[in-house]
Amino acid sequence: MRLTGNLKYYEGRNDRGYLVRRGFCPDCGSPITLTTSRNPAMRVIAAGSLDDPSVFEPQMVFFTRSGQAWDHLDSALPKFETLPSSA
Repeated sequence: MRLTGNLKYYEGRNDRGYLVRRGFCPDCGSPITLTTSRNPAMRVIAAGSLDDPSVFEPQMVFFTRSGQAWDHLDSALPKFETLPSSA
């Protein structure tokens, strides 16, 4: 995977108190990346930012407590109301 261009960043704290750094496109504001101080080596990439998201397969669903009733989730995936402690 290759990320090109520069991002603008917004930092804040999540509900567990860890620093969260979100990277956005400086031109359109689309979310691209997310990192946390709890696990700085892990980078979350927004699926909508990928040229071909079909290359990746979802492994789990988290933050389901804020999901919408019309968003039908894959019943085969493990689900978590918040961020799982292992993530």
